[in-house]
Amino acid sequence: MPVESLDWLRADPERWAHVDYVRGVDDDGVPGDVNRSTRELVLGMLARDHLPDDAELVRYLLRQEIAAHEASWGYGDSLGAAALLLVDCGAVEDVWLVWQAKNANVDTFIGIDRELLFGAGVAETLEFVRASDHRDRDELLEYVNDGVPTEEDIRALLGWLREYHRF
Repeated sequence: MPVESLDWLRADPERWAHVDYVRGVDDDGVPGDVNRSTRELVLGMLARDHLPDDAELVRYLLRQEIAAHEASWGYGDSLGAAALLLVDCGAVEDVWLVWQAKNANVDTFIGIDRELLFGAGVAETLEFVRASDHRDRDELLEYVNDGVPTEEDIRALLGWLREYHRF
């Protein structure tokens, strides 16, 4: 069953399974992710109409993008769009999910900009990560110590990414 609308998805989280990463053959007969085009459609709809209450749906979509990217190589704009939507939610704890997206494969490590790790702000995120006992804490801190972006850098990149993804 195709995804009818955002309101249809928002009404029942059980419907989110329609965007799950499923290895198989897509609509064009190409091996890969069966639901990739549906997920991309939903991400496009969210880019034009995301609400504060969509945070859990966005997290779900990003997890599916991560699964798809972990199962292959390359970087798809759908992963970047999902990460950007999550950053726009502004929850500091989402740094771990963005970090996971960045680490899905070698191409995503390059494709997901470090600025996306700081959606809740630089100081807030660094304080949260330093105080965390998350298994990736030390690795993430080592990575950002190579260059912590300024709030201005983050705003500029997020503005460019929103334009790119047409938010």
